Amino acid sequence: MGRRQQGGILMSSEKKVVYVLDEDMWINYLYKIDDERKVLENLLFISKDSLPLHVKSVLCEHYSFLYNLEEIINEMADEEHFDPKTSSFLVTKQQAIQFSLFLEAIVSTKEQLLKNNYSISLH
Repeated sequence: MGRRQQGGILMSSEKKVVYVLDEDMWINYLYKIDDERKVLENLLFISKDSLPLHVKSVLCEHYSFLYNLEEIINEMADEEHFDPKTSSFLVTKQQAIQFSLFLEAIVSTKEQLLKNNYSISLH
């Protein structure tokens, strides 16, 4: 990213990227995490159905990823970085990357479950 001179002023051609988490989206993710956690707890701890070990393993992975996603989402929802004009939280690049990674991990475990004919989707 170079610099160019315009009218005697040295200008940068770099653009600043701002990462945000919409307040409504934050609340929506928290509800989804809670709902999925209830389904997983039922499958892993309450249900009398016997699940194959590899399926239990993926369910445990998914449960762990939900926990981590919830932690990062709550960390992102810092009141000190709330913008009332946009109803969004300003988040760091590191937080945005962690959010993306955990979200992708959750999608991946859901796909693994579907390949084994199991679904944790709420219908």
